Amino acid sequence: MWYAKSMNCANNTPIVGNIQTISINRGTSLKLKARRIDYDDEPILTEADGIFFAVKKCWKNKEALILKNKEDMTFDSDGYYHFTIEPEETENLPYGKYVWDFTTREDEGNYRFKPSRGYLIIGNSACWIINESEE
Repeated sequence: MWYAKSMNCANNTPIVGNIQTISINRGTSLKLKARRIDYDDEPILTEADGIFFAVKKCWKNKEALILKNKEDMTFDSDGYYHFTIEPEETENLPYGKYVWDFTTREDEGNYRFKPSRGYLIIGNSACWIINESEE
């Protein structure tokens, strides 16, 4: 049975909310962590059958520019999935705003759920990222 209603994602600490913005300088790495939350806002401490983090140019695109799956992540006892966006995954992407989402899959009926989503700003400096994310 599926219980998750949302997922937290952040580069340093959990961020709660539906639309979240993550910023990265092109060609650098970014360590992220995320966890599933149940309807009582408690972390789900069991691994999902499948979990995916995808970055796309826009929401309707089917092809991901960056894709992480369960094999790219580690899972800890607090329910967090840890993974890294590597420099080579962003070094050839144009500067700008992208979208990301998490999708989880439970074997029961191969059900997929998008518990968290947001924007990924790829810039070349902290000032550039701040200015672009305010647009």
